[in-house]
Amino acid sequence: MRTAKLDEIVRQQDPALKSAVEMLATGQVSAALDALQQQGRVKEIANREDRVRTIAKSYIESPENTLIVSPTMLPAAS
Repeated sequence: MRTAKLDEIVRQQDPALKSAVEMLATGQVSAALDALQQQGRVKEIANREDRVRTIAKSYIESPENTLIVSPTMLPAAS
């Protein structure tokens, strides 16, 4: 069976974002997250209510440009 390998990133046009995506693709997660934070693309909001409110506002303003990554809060195991 023939296989194909996707090795060219074409979706990201912004050079800084493309660089971070390339780092992720090669397993350099920590460096990629640092780069994304330096670019102002990562926002951490500790307070749950503030986080949900901010997510909703961002989505309403620009649903096509909003990527939401939010942890699932599971209860601690006893």
